[in-house]
Amino acid sequence: MVAWIGSFFLYGYGQLIDDTQNNRKTNEQILEALAKRSIDRVEPAAAPVIAPAAAPVRVAPEPEPEPAYEPEPEPAYEPEPEPEPEPEQEDAGWICPNCGAVHEDYVNFCTRCGVRRP
Repeated sequence: MVAWIGSFFLYGYGQLIDDTQNNRKTNEQILEALAKRSIDRVEPAAAPVIAPAAAPVRVAPEPEPEPAYEPEPEPAYEPEPEPEPEPEQEDAGWICPNCGAVHEDYVNFCTRCGVRRP
């Protein structure tokens, strides 16, 4: 099927070449006949070149430069204050020496940081 369609394109291209060659031959024959009759061919006069009228030139105002991008300063790093350990209470049990968590007497390890009871 593709070869069949392709043959139409090649045939059309061949016809185009043949028509172009025939037109060139015909033009050459016409020019030879004119030369034999010694007919002066009058060249068309070149059209005068007219300069366009000078129009007032408008200059656009220069845009104001945009301010340079300045990123906002990053806040200084401030570590969070450590929570103050709760005051010792006699009936509170024991306080973890590592993190300050308060535990009951029966707990042997800190539930927050895992330190053994002193």
